[in-house]
Amino acid sequence: MGQTYDMLLPRMDEILEYLALRPARQMDAADETLTLLAQAFMDIAPAVELFKQPEVIHGYDARRATVKIFGEK
Repeated sequence: MGQTYDMLLPRMDEILEYLALRPARQMDAADETLTLLAQAFMDIAPAVELFKQPEVIHGYDARRATVKIFGEK
């Protein structure tokens, strides 16, 4: 399946428990990055689990997505 999916799946419970203890307005850069990674996992999980591939046919083209680095303008 997707490499990111395979890497994150076994740790998602741990990641979500960790993030649940962090107030959103007090997260540091590493916590914000981990939050984005968890969100990315949640975005790709249905495609991997339902369609057995990291992208949905006729779905949103992932190449259209942009990455914002916190702190940069």
